[in-house]
Parts: sequence; structure tokens; C-alpha cells
Amino acid sequence: ILPIIRDNNRVIIQQVHLQNEKIKNGEYDVSQPLPGEPTLDQMYENCLIGTPEQVREKLRMHYELGIDVVSAHHHLGQPHEQVKRSMKLFAEVMQEFRTDWRDK
Repeated sequence: ILPIIRDNNRVIIQQVHLQNEKIKNGEYDVSQPLPGEPTLDQMYENCLIGTPEQVREKLRMHYELGIDVVSAHHHLGQPHEQVKRSMKLFAEVMQEFRTDWRDK
């Protein structure tokens, strides 16, 4: 899934910062890294991706920084059943934080 996230990020960066300089035949060019682009390993470390335990730990780090809102995009081109599984697992992970965030 990380290549899909990377390519989506490349499109957004081009739209916001490069004023569409990289559009070819009506398509954004996502074939080359952009300046300052994180590696796939860096993206993995910073995105809520992984096993439930890994995601829980990443989310805990956000929580400890005071972040109390998370925007999660579960559908990035995967089959419907995989998206449902991802959402279910994430809901289970969120149970640890639900009470704390609601009480703030």
C-alpha cells in the first residue's frame, strides 16, 4: 500500500507546490521522487500502518504528543473485504484511546 500512498502524496505535492509543472498528457508524473520526499521506510514509520500492535504503539506516540484527532483513510484501492478488515482492526486498536479522548 505504501507505493499508492507515496504516489498520492506526489500528486498532492505537485498540485500544491509545483503548480502542475509535472503534468504530462493530463496525468501527474509520479515516476520520480520529489524534493524532500520521505522514503518508503520513513512513510511506514510515520503512517498508521502495520500490525494492530504496531499501529497501537504509533497511535500512542501521537496521543502522548497531545494529538486528539486522527483522520484515517482505509480505502486506497484495496478490495472491499480488505478495507472492512482494516477498519475493524483499527476500531479495536482505538478502544484503548476512546475513553481518554472523550474525557478531555
